Formats: sequence, structure tokens, C-alpha cells
Amino acid sequence: KKAQDIALSAMVGLPMEELQRRLLTLSTLLQKPFGEGSADLEVRIKGLAKQLQEYPTDLVLYSINEVKKTERYWPPFSTFYSHIVRGYESRKTILVALNREAVRLAND
Repeated sequence: KKAQDIALSAMVGLPMEELQRRLLTLSTLLQKPFGEGSADLEVRIKGLAKQLQEYPTDLVLYSINEVKKTERYWPPFSTFYSHIVRGYESRKTILVALNREAVRLAND
């Protein structure tokens, strides 16, 4: 049970407002798409934040940092996701294994 709680706590995402704030900061460091205005950027940030909120905080922060270091232009979600997926899939695998073990122990 304790291991499950720890594993679940490692899956918690950033609050929406914090995520949007960090993406807004990132936007000041990257070139925006040609012809995009502030209203477009706001929509882009909200949409991206909604997608990223589903993933663990540390992995999202890592992806934002990697984008900051490696991208010149504002990237699509898939670029952020490419920095998240490996760690996220590993954590999901661990959670499944812990849940399976908990069920096994409960039935013994």
C-alpha cells in the first residue's frame, strides 16, 4: 500500500495556473509562429497546458527545460511529449505491477 501511494504521488501533474505561467515564461524565450498574435499565443498555451497537465510534474518540468535548451521556435505538443514519454511509461508499468501485487496479496 505504501509503495502504491508513493508511486501514485509521482504521477501528480502541475496545477493549471502554474503550468500556464511556466509556458508563458517559455514563450518569451522562443520565436512564435509567423503572424501569431498574443490571443493566438494564449490559446496555444491553454491547449498545451491542458495536455501537459495529465503528466507528472517533474517530467513536464523536464520537458519544458529541454525545449528551452533545444528549440528555437515554439514547438508542438509532440516535442514536449517526446521528453516525457519514457519516464511516464516506466511509471505506469510500475503502478500496474504494484496493483497486481496488491491484488495477489489481498487474495492470499
